Amino acid sequence: MNPYYKFLVNDTDRFDPMHFPQLEETLRHTRAELGTDPSVPSIAMVVSFARDHSLNSVEAAANPVLAERIGTKELSLDVLEQLFDSSRRNPSFRKDLEDYTIAYLSTSP
Repeated sequence: MNPYYKFLVNDTDRFDPMHFPQLEETLRHTRAELGTDPSVPSIAMVVSFARDHSLNSVEAAANPVLAERIGTKELSLDVLEQLFDSSRRNPSFRKDLEDYTIAYLSTSP
């Protein structure tokens, strides 16, 4: 069972990955699950689900296995989801979190 994370993000806070060590573990695991050459659609699906709790139907149809793993929580994105949820009132934080996530998942382990 995954622990529940709740983060307090104020309206003026800036995203700094050093303040969220749990995030690196989540992203490292996600990157490993995506494989050695993660595709842009795969990364977009991960970010979309963590940020909006939804998947693009075209991307899901093109990547049904990943869509299933994300939707059933087999691929755990709890920390990332909670950070996005906690920062709903801080668009700058969310944008920086999204950019960091995309960059992290786009790099090789």
